[in-house]
Amino acid sequence: MFDLAARGTTARDWHRRLTVAGLDAELVTVPEPQLTGWIEALPPAFGELASRRHVGWRVAAVGPEHAVLALRACAVEAGLMDAELHLHADRRTHRRVYCPHCGATTLAAGDRFRCAGCARTLLVHDHVSLSSGRYLGSVDTPDAAPGAAR
Repeated sequence: MFDLAARGTTARDWHRRLTVAGLDAELVTVPEPQLTGWIEALPPAFGELASRRHVGWRVAAVGPEHAVLALRACAVEAGLMDAELHLHADRRTHRRVYCPHCGATTLAAGDRFRCAGCARTLLVHDHVSLSSGRYLGSVDTPDAAPGAAR
């Protein structure tokens, strides 16, 4: 069980209920200052962790949307099914956005941002890929508006 950015009580409540029920549950707390580095290190670390687990293992996560989506993508890549995931995004402060021009992923706070890879000004689309945990970006044009049809 992951308490991402350790801000709320949801993960701790889940952990307490599982422990009281006699189930094996581990609570992992990731403090806000370490969250970005944790997300970057997540794919290999999660794959290795999942390889040591047995059938019936469940993953629960609570935190900001970009971290929960990143964890979901790693869990699915490691072979977990949606039924084995219990996820709750408690806020959206940033979005991980994929740039189709250079392939970079940028953590963006607004609807328009500068790509960390190619420095193009991109617009964030509402489309989110659950397999990668990222939103789609496209080159910003003067007539583009967030959520507008293209």
